[in-house]
Amino acid sequence: MKVFGSKAPNLPGFLIHHSNIEVLGKVSDEELIDLYSNALFTLFTFTHEPFGYIPIESMACGTPVLTYNRQGPRESVINENTGWLVRSDGELLTMAVKLWKNGYSEEIRRNARKRSLLYDVSKIAEQWQELLKLHLEKDLRKGY
Repeated sequence: MKVFGSKAPNLPGFLIHHSNIEVLGKVSDEELIDLYSNALFTLFTFTHEPFGYIPIESMACGTPVLTYNRQGPRESVINENTGWLVRSDGELLTMAVKLWKNGYSEEIRRNARKRSLLYDVSKIAEQWQELLKLHLEKDLRKGY
């Protein structure tokens, strides 16, 4: 297991020194793409995440996400389609082991990549422009 990100060094000591865990800390964009692209899945363990860029980044690299069925990740990850949503730590561990042992359909990787494209910055910017245009037109009709 490879653990990366600016918060990685804050892991409990028993995890940092575990023989099956490599703590990388902060990585470059190139390393990030390589890590996501070559992972079996991304384990996103944050329970309080209003949006969740990490799941979108992972899916953009074609890698499904295993995360909690809460907040932002629940909006981007579709259970058993682009990843897996669980309700508890026990379910998270059980699913991680199941995926590690049994794998999953290659279709999930394709679905993850396709889903990530919905969050492309140019598409989001277009949607915002349309929304602002509608509100501006509405305000102009009201005489504001």
